[in-house]
Amino acid sequence: MSAFHRYRYLLSLRQRMFGFQLISHKVMRYAVPLFLITAYASNFVVATKDRLYAVTFSGMTLFYLAALAGWAFSRLWRPIGLLTIPYYFALANLASVVAFAKFLRGDSRVVWEPVRDAIGPNLERS
Repeated sequence: MSAFHRYRYLLSLRQRMFGFQLISHKVMRYAVPLFLITAYASNFVVATKDRLYAVTFSGMTLFYLAALAGWAFSRLWRPIGLLTIPYYFALANLASVVAFAKFLRGDSRVVWEPVRDAIGPNLERS
């Protein structure tokens, strides 16, 4: 978010395309989880109204259950196959929520430092 302050001159009307890209990249990526939660909740509310809504709510629920199953399999060091897609999608959006919460608390890091487990995914357990 500090990029808006640092590059505020790029948000002028002369730089419309770059301003749009900056806003969509910096703001919308934090808003996507809110949109997903809103879509799920509203779909839950109208699921009894029409068969289409019931089917889409069931599909969304199965997708998030698949993400949860992917997380469980990854914690058990099992291959997750096709569960990788919903797992990564949910994980990326959860990371966005965590990052935004840290930003709101003022907890930001200037330098990225990777966190490594003692046993990486490509290493065998002993």
